[in-house]
Amino acid sequence: YGNYGFTGTIAEKDSFVLIDYKKEKKEGESEREFCMRLTDEGDPRIENKWGPAGCIESVKNPGLFIFFGWAYN
Repeated sequence: YGNYGFTGTIAEKDSFVLIDYKKEKKEGESEREFCMRLTDEGDPRIENKWGPAGCIESVKNPGLFIFFGWAYN
């Protein structure tokens, strides 16, 4: 949807902040649940649609990184 710079997707992000999932997750919280919680709670590191995306390294697949965050019109 939209045009370059305003598609409303995470593809518009030009930076990211690496977040330590292992240290910050709640007990029993999956990687997906962790990313959703930070997004839903408006974590200040990722809440700005013009700011950086969040990024965690997968525990299940080391070397694989998961990017997430707000990118809306």
